Amino acid sequence: MKLGISSYCLSPYMGSGQMTIYDVIDWAKDHGCEHIEFVPFYLPFVDEKNKCLNTELIDGVREYCKKVDLEISTYSVNADLLIPDEEAQRAEIARVKLHIDAAARLGIKWMRHDIANFRRPFETNTAYHFNRELPQMVAGTRELCDYAKQYGIDTTLENHGFFCNGSERVLRIFDEVDRPNMKM
Repeated sequence: MKLGISSYCLSPYMGSGQMTIYDVIDWAKDHGCEHIEFVPFYLPFVDEKNKCLNTELIDGVREYCKKVDLEISTYSVNADLLIPDEEAQRAEIARVKLHIDAAARLGIKWMRHDIANFRRPFETNTAYHFNRELPQMVAGTRELCDYAKQYGIDTTLENHGFFCNGSERVLRIFDEVDRPNMKM
């Protein structure tokens, strides 16, 4: 087993300006971590407004991790593939694809993403809603898996949020997506 950390754990310090991502990497190494997960909170690998990668930051972080011998193990991003408006849903999938591009540039072969907004109304987290929205979950996840495949990236779903959690629901999504690069 390898000890590691998620940049998410120190994101309040990045958000307040007390730490940069390079400080987070140094902190991880100083505390015995062998790998790091990147969660892009206060970590602008993707310029979502201009719909492009921050290649200077990505390349700098990748090279710094190599320099200090800290493996980049995974990349995790919030997503909501269940946006009802079709245009907004297409924009969300395009946004997640940019994060897949960022993960690939970082040299990562493993990525997690949400399927549903974890702030969705609690009363919509029912089996009825799950069954009704499953086709949209499957279609969006397949598209992201197919996109990630070009980079040799395996994807997993982030199963928090009271909707895409529980073994029955996770297995159902996994079985219906049916892509070799979707892992658990």
